[in-house]
Amino acid sequence: MAKYQKLLEPFNIGGVEIRNRFVMLPMTTEMVDNYYITDSIVDFYEERAKGGTGLLELGSAYISDCFNATPKYHTTTGAAGIWDDSFVPGLARIADACRKHGAKSAVQLQLCYEWRATDADELKSYAPSKDVPSGPFVGMPECEYTKEEIAIVVKQYGEAARRAKEAGFDIIEIHAGIGYMVMRFLSKYSNHRTDEYGGTPENRARLLTEILDEVHRVCPDMPVLVRISADDLMPGGNRIEDTLELIPIIEKHGVDAWSVQAGFHEAPRPVANQIVPEGEFIDLAKQVKTVTSKPVFPGTRINTLDLCDKVVTQGYGDAVGMARQ
Repeated sequence: MAKYQKLLEPFNIGGVEIRNRFVMLPMTTEMVDNYYITDSIVDFYEERAKGGTGLLELGSAYISDCFNATPKYHTTTGAAGIWDDSFVPGLARIADACRKHGAKSAVQLQLCYEWRATDADELKSYAPSKDVPSGPFVGMPECEYTKEEIAIVVKQYGEAARRAKEAGFDIIEIHAGIGYMVMRFLSKYSNHRTDEYGGTPENRARLLTEILDEVHRVCPDMPVLVRISADDLMPGGNRIEDTLELIPIIEKHGVDAWSVQAGFHEAPRPVANQIVPEGEFIDLAKQVKTVTSKPVFPGTRINTLDLCDKVVTQGYGDAVGMARQ
C-alpha cells in the first residue's frame, strides 16, 4: 500500500478536515420519493461512508419548488428537495449516516433548467438568454430572467444553504458546471445578455458571486465548494483560458475548493460515458491549480487506483472525485 500513501493523507476544505483524498462526487440517484429522502438513499450513502470515502456529496438538492409540477428535464424529478423546511429531517439522516462512520458530507445546491419563484407560479424553463436552446429535453427557454427574478434565485440559494446547515452537512457545493443554470450564466455560449449579468467575465460570474455572498451571509462559518466546467466544450463557449480568468474573480467571494469537470450535457463531444478515455480531463484541474491556492480535484472518468495516485502525486489535483465508479 505504500505506493498509494498520498491518497490516504487527510486534507482540508476550509476548516473541515477530510480523512483521505477520496471524494464521492454528487449524483442524482433518483432514490427519492417526491423529492424526499428515503431509506434506500440513506443506505446508499451510509455504505460508502463505511467503506472509507473521505467526503460524500449529496447530488442535486433542488432550490426551486417543484411540488405538483412536471419538469421537462427528467433528472429534476429524481433530485432531492431543499426548497422547503420539511426536507431538513430527511437530509439530516444522510449527514448523520456519514458522520457516524467518520466521513464528511456536502450537499450540492442545484438549479437545472426550470424554475419558479413560488409554488403559486408555473414551473417554466428559464435561461440567461432566450435565444439559446436549453438543456436536453427542454427545448427553447420559455423565459429570460429579469433582474428581479435573479434576486429571488439568489435568496433561494441562501435559504437552501440554511437548511443544509440545519441538516448537519459539513460543506455546501454550488453547482456551476455541465450546462446547468449557473454555468449558463458563466458561459459565453449561453449568456448573451447586455445588462450587468452578461458580457465581461465579472458580469457573467455575477449570478454565482451573488449566490456565494448570500450563502456566506446566511452560513458564515460553512466552507463552500464550487463545481465548474473548466472547458464547456460548446461552440463559442468557455475554454480553459476563460475559466482561468473567471476563477480569481469568483474566488474573491469566498470559495474553499474547486471541483473541476468538463462539458455541457448537450456538448457535441462526449464527456462521461465509457468511450471517453480514462483521465481525459484531469489536465483541466492541473491548469486551474495555476490560478488558485485552494484545493482542486478533478472528476469524470477516474476509474483506477493508479490514476487516482497519479492525480495526487503528479499535481493534477489535491483529491480525486469519483461517482459511479
